[in-house]
Amino acid sequence: MGHKDKSQIQLQGRTLLDWSLDIAREIDGPIMLNTNQPDICPTSKNLTLLSDPWPDFRGPLAGIYAAMQQSTSDYLAVLPVDAPLVPKTLFNDLLNHLLQNKLDIVFAETPEQPHFLHAIIATSLKDELFRYLDQGQRAVGRFYKSHRYGSLAFRNTAAFLNINTPEDLTAANAFLSNG
Repeated sequence: MGHKDKSQIQLQGRTLLDWSLDIAREIDGPIMLNTNQPDICPTSKNLTLLSDPWPDFRGPLAGIYAAMQQSTSDYLAVLPVDAPLVPKTLFNDLLNHLLQNKLDIVFAETPEQPHFLHAIIATSLKDELFRYLDQGQRAVGRFYKSHRYGSLAFRNTAAFLNINTPEDLTAANAFLSNG
């Protein structure tokens, strides 16, 4: 969506960040937002702003690593700010699957594709993630698959829509309007 901060894009009168915070608040624990533009992010939403620890952009895993550095929990819930339509039970469902199957990582999957950034990740992987990123690796799926990982199937593909274009925003509005 151009160079606009996605967290501030409006969807039915609310920012994508507000939609995502509703989902994040369904679980107990601090909420952290990784951003490379902290000066334009709101600070009054009861969340901690994080920046990538490397000066070059290393992708979403760098943000996950930044959150792991701050986390005092055994697990980290991951959600992209541009995917506000996921079920509110997402993290509870993922965590239950992770614990029942003794996994280090679990992510959502729809019939069309895996959703690697809708995930629960063991923070015990922090040092391994640092080494992976420090070697110049960036592929999320490849990192996940080198650990005890699994996916949890969700049928509703539309609920995992990432808003990347004006057409995606129109589709998200239609999804919400149709209940």
